[in-house]
Amino acid sequence: MESYADALAAEVADLDDYVLVGDSFGANIALGPAVRRPAGLRALVMSGGFAADSRRLFLDHTPAKTFGSRLTAALAADYTDRLGQVDVPTLIITPSHDRLIGERAAEIMRTGIPGAREVVLDRTGHMFRFSHPATYAAAVETFLVNEVAHAAR
Repeated sequence: MESYADALAAEVADLDDYVLVGDSFGANIALGPAVRRPAGLRALVMSGGFAADSRRLFLDHTPAKTFGSRLTAALAADYTDRLGQVDVPTLIITPSHDRLIGERAAEIMRTGIPGAREVVLDRTGHMFRFSHPATYAAAVETFLVNEVAHAAR
């Protein structure tokens, strides 16, 4: 996971202001640089969870090798003890129909990251970025307008 986080950090190194938005496996990747407190980071948005209702969609569109690699990286990464180092406004977007991960995953993030906010998207599962793009985009936009743009003024 750290090599993914390193690659992401290198991509944004020349930016003065940016927001990291990570969904599913990407949420883990975004969290890696966020705990390092990079100077240009203004906010963090993470979403995910794995719902049974979207399991087939995920399996149909994720090659087995990719799934295995991501699972191995995700299981090896543990940022729990460093969550308190995230010092930017953080939004956690959670699907309401999360049958496999459970509420505890979002709770750990919400309580570990100072000031983190959670939005639960009703009647959504893991792939809500694809199945409910307008709802997902509205949650991100509202957060950015209310938390990030407001803080920049």
